[in-house]
Amino acid sequence: MIELALLFIVIIGLLWIVVQELQHFFETYSSLDENIYATDFENKLKKLKAITSWQEANKEINSVIAKRLAEMEQKIPVSQTQNEDPEMLASAFKQVLHSSLNLLKGTEYHSER
Repeated sequence: MIELALLFIVIIGLLWIVVQELQHFFETYSSLDENIYATDFENKLKKLKAITSWQEANKEINSVIAKRLAEMEQKIPVSQTQNEDPEMLASAFKQVLHSSLNLLKGTEYHSER
């Protein structure tokens, strides 16, 4: 009878050790999960800050562009550009294309040497 009681005590002791190890495992697992959520939140916060800084930079760039466009419109009236003949614009565009092609041919000629 004493052997049977000792066997039950040993079994209960082993079960208690298993329960303690499982509790330790689940505590460790939950703390890992919390750390993952914390780092995800930090990463999202960094991305949000980067996006807001990019948006501020874009606003500054857009304001500079708007100011320069306003200056250009003051220097060159809109009515003057609308009254030009399309043929004059086409000929000017052709001249620009020809000059750029000549420059490209010149650079190709010099690079072959």
